[in-house]
Amino acid sequence: MMGNPFPITKEGLDRAKPLYNTYCGICHGEKGDGQGWLVTMPDSKYPAQPKNLMGDDMISAGNGRYYFGIMYGKNVMGGYKDKLSFEERWQVIHYIRSLQANAKSLEYSETANTLSNVEQPAKGTATGPAGRRFHATNAPETQPYFNINKLIGLGLNLRYESDQYAIRI
Repeated sequence: MMGNPFPITKEGLDRAKPLYNTYCGICHGEKGDGQGWLVTMPDSKYPAQPKNLMGDDMISAGNGRYYFGIMYGKNVMGGYKDKLSFEERWQVIHYIRSLQANAKSLEYSETANTLSNVEQPAKGTATGPAGRRFHATNAPETQPYFNINKLIGLGLNLRYESDQYAIRI
């Protein structure tokens, strides 16, 4: 799992909440359950059900999946790379993780993270279950390590599927 470059802070979570509600919550819902008002309003003809971010598949999903989705979108969802700054994207991911922790009666704050051991609280420790980390030192020898930002910078066409990247040359 890719670590968030920003520690979990109360200020970051407070700044991310209105960003999430503006850009994500309208479809994914204020609770992240896929029940945003664009989907649930009467006579809504929304073309696809937004992803329920509270599902176990999304709680265990790597941060790269979230970051890629925010940047480039997926299916009906458009990308937000021109609307959210680098730091805002990562803070929104922290906010989503805090919603997930709340749904599981866990803690995700600047003093503790019991959701995973990947994101680090600013004033505490991460004691949650181990996440999947993709770093050269932890990667199995049979899987090559590569820097996703370098690949994008080289102009390679990447497609994200099932928590993996496919490269089209």
